[in-house]
Amino acid sequence: MASMKWHNDVKRWRVFWYMTLPDGTINKGSKAFKKKDEAEQFKEKCEQEAETFKTQTWMSSKLPLEEMVKEWREYIKRHTEFTQFGYNICMDKFLEALPKNIALITDIKNAHINSFLNSLREKGDKNATINRYMTIIKSLFKFANQYYQVPDVSLGIKKLKEDPYMVDFLREDQYQEVLKTCDTRIKPWIMFLANTGLRTSEFCNLKWCNYDRIAKCITIVGKGRKKRTVPLNQTCLEVLNEIEKVNRRHAPDDYVFMSLRGRHGITRNMVHSHVSKAFKKVGVNGGGCPCIFERLFILI
Repeated sequence: MASMKWHNDVKRWRVFWYMTLPDGTINKGSKAFKKKDEAEQFKEKCEQEAETFKTQTWMSSKLPLEEMVKEWREYIKRHTEFTQFGYNICMDKFLEALPKNIALITDIKNAHINSFLNSLREKGDKNATINRYMTIIKSLFKFANQYYQVPDVSLGIKKLKEDPYMVDFLREDQYQEVLKTCDTRIKPWIMFLANTGLRTSEFCNLKWCNYDRIAKCITIVGKGRKKRTVPLNQTCLEVLNEIEKVNRRHAPDDYVFMSLRGRHGITRNMVHSHVSKAFKKVGVNGGGCPCIFERLFILI
């Protein structure tokens, strides 16, 4: 609401306003004007904003949870497919844990979120896992607050302290041992990963159109949708030349590294599975995660 009053001592019109914002906070104040018509215009503007906020608050209180989550799933499509998959899995688990009588987004309270996070802790999940769930839940309420003025009940929830990440480094002698004992079909994978430091998703999505033969480099879109150029050494060039000898009729949009049967591009699971087996043969710790090659690349 808004009101207007004439102050004879300072010869000014003063407009007072008081309104409740959609997030529940109070916005109040006053402003002085020399001219009456300016004060009336400002008073009318305050009343219109107050009415708008009142409508938005009513609308946000009627938003079905199912519809809100559906729109949120569309919103996160700006992320990579792998990130979307992880977000959706975590969100599904959170929704399953909510009481059955919750139908509106505004029915979810701070206590519901804390109860879900505590259940993860009781099951033995690490703090890093719980923080990942927390980030995704916060993403939903941040979206609802930004676009529908729904109060963000997750603001008061803080992340847990995580244990330091233990970094494994692959030594040069271990790398050479892996090359000697691994399946000859995945040897090019290991050599290319070790000499470029690519992430698994970047490696799987590499296409021939990303390869510049003249500049001897590849251009990729990696984490955070950031584009970067990676120079290729002689080892990488030899790997690509050998692949081209086998598959001379490849198109620009074809994947560089194909499945072992050569029918389609490789997946993250394929890379992790086959590289892990190569690691286990020589007793190297680290589970065979290809990210270990990123650190070998740095050391080299």
